[in-house]
Order: sequence, then structure tokens, then C-alpha cells
Amino acid sequence: MKNIPIMKPYFDEDEAKEAAAALASGWVAQGPRVAEFEKAVAAYEGNAYGVAVSSCTAALHLGMIALGFGSGDDVLVPSYTFVATANAVEYTGATAVPVEVDIRTYTIDVGWAEKFIQSRYAEKEGRWINRKSGNRLAGIIPVNEFGLCADIPAVNALAKRYGLKVFEDSACALGAKIGETHEGCFGNPSAVSFHPRKSITTGEGGMILTSDIELMEHVRKLRSQS
Repeated sequence: MKNIPIMKPYFDEDEAKEAAAALASGWVAQGPRVAEFEKAVAAYEGNAYGVAVSSCTAALHLGMIALGFGSGDDVLVPSYTFVATANAVEYTGATAVPVEVDIRTYTIDVGWAEKFIQSRYAEKEGRWINRKSGNRLAGIIPVNEFGLCADIPAVNALAKRYGLKVFEDSACALGAKIGETHEGCFGNPSAVSFHPRKSITTGEGGMILTSDIELMEHVRKLRSQS
């Protein structure tokens, strides 16, 4: 049986020199090189701020805490994604609720999601409440998959109608865009991954991208304890 690896990282002398320079600097946790990297990634994606963390899962988790997700909340996630998307929701105490994806794109099916909301939730005093659990519908996590953005304008429109917070899971979509607008630049924070099987790697790591200064400051405080 032929072994076809899911990824094969490529490194040459340039990467070896940069790693050696980082070790020689004495900065092996945060430091000026990390700050430089945060600014470079944020600028490339069109965001004001980048906050580097240990993994994209950590980025999703901290971002969701900063957005206020917690016990008693339902958060919609696409049924086709890496389990970290749902896990990050559950880490906050909220409940991950899977919804269908469009088989043409493997990203969230917004029309299906709205029908699901109408069938499973009831509006009470401006909030949408799960008819069975009593949880409040609080957010939606579109996953930008395989370098392809979900229909974020449609997601945002859905979120506006139902009062939901949006956080884009862009683990597999660094650089993805709709027209000239990059992921994470539709008014929502996003999380990207630097795992070895992604388009660029730091060995591990992830980053939250946002133009919201309050969210950025909150996540930076959380990062020091993650």
C-alpha cells in the first residue's frame, strides 16, 4: 500500500538560521520576534491586531471566552470541521450545536442553519431560546475550509437577524478572501493555524486576528495564562 502523507513540511538553511537566531536571542517565549510576526500576519490579512498563541485551538478558545460565550449558551458550528471547532466552544461551558454544510463548498449552509434555528428555537424577549434545553442561542462559528471562505456576508446577515456573535475559524484558510476582502475582515475576529500541515508553520501555534482593540487587549491578558 502506498503511503501518501497528509503533509510534508519543507525547511532549508534559512529556517535553520532563523531558529538559531531566536535561540541566541534568549527569547523563547513571546518577545520581539513574536511581536514582529503578529504585525506581519495581521497586516497581510488586513487586520489591526494579531495575538499569537500556542495553537489555533487555543486561539479559538480564548477568542470565545473574550466574546463572552459560556454556560447556558448554544453556539452553531458546521458539522464538517476538525473537532477543535466544537471543543473550543465546549471549553467555555457553552454547547456546540452542529449544523449542515453545503456539499459544494463544505462550508456552513446558511439557509439550512436558518431553518434549523426556526425549528429548534423560540424567540423570547429578543433572544432565541432552545425549545428543549432552554439554552440561549449566542453565536455561530463559520469555518473557512481548505483555503475557501464560507459565505461570510450571509453568515453576518443571519447573525444580525438572530443577535449572534460571529467568530471565524480560519485554521485552514490563511490568506483566503472573497473578492479583495480577506478572512477575518468582515467585522468578525478570526483564528488561524500554523500547524505543520498548514500553508505556513511555526512548528505549532495559532493567532487571533481582529481590529477590535478591546477584544485584542482581553485576549492578550488571557494568553499569559493559557
